[in-house]
Amino acid sequence: MLLGYAFSSMRSRQVPINRGVVLMAWLLSTALMLSVVFGLYSHYQMPQVAQNESMKAFYNACHRFAWTLGVAWVVFACETGNGGLAAELLSWPGWKPASKVSYTVYLLHPALILVYMSSRPVTLHYDDWMLIYLYLGIALFSYLLCALVYLSIELPLARLPHALSIKSNTAVEKEEQPV
Repeated sequence: MLLGYAFSSMRSRQVPINRGVVLMAWLLSTALMLSVVFGLYSHYQMPQVAQNESMKAFYNACHRFAWTLGVAWVVFACETGNGGLAAELLSWPGWKPASKVSYTVYLLHPALILVYMSSRPVTLHYDDWMLIYLYLGIALFSYLLCALVYLSIELPLARLPHALSIKSNTAVEKEEQPV
């Protein structure tokens, strides 16, 4: 939220930053985000080995904030002209169709998982290939269903204010014309 406030109060989005500082910030951001992703790797790969409780407590206390800082740098760098290749990749026009339905996928996919899991007559035996199969099937079905929701609900509702403003403007023009 602080970053959004900073962007709204900035006069210019172009912030010149020394290349060395930008490089260090990218390295720090990458290190933070990788440490969040792989921070508990040894805990899950070697559960029989006693883990350091203070390290797990530190991870649990800080991992959300570390991820937030990493993402905040990516957003700041891309918005201020210091994003480089990341800004080009994230602003690629090919992401536009997926961005239209991504929030709807986020909202609907747990329901699809629940329907699938509750409709199974027997328990599921997990292995890698079964999880890959389930993931791809649920992801594909989620995107197809959400594309349908987007085309039938979201897109017409998004166009409704524009259509109403055109009709109201033409109605006003007709009323203003003398008979």
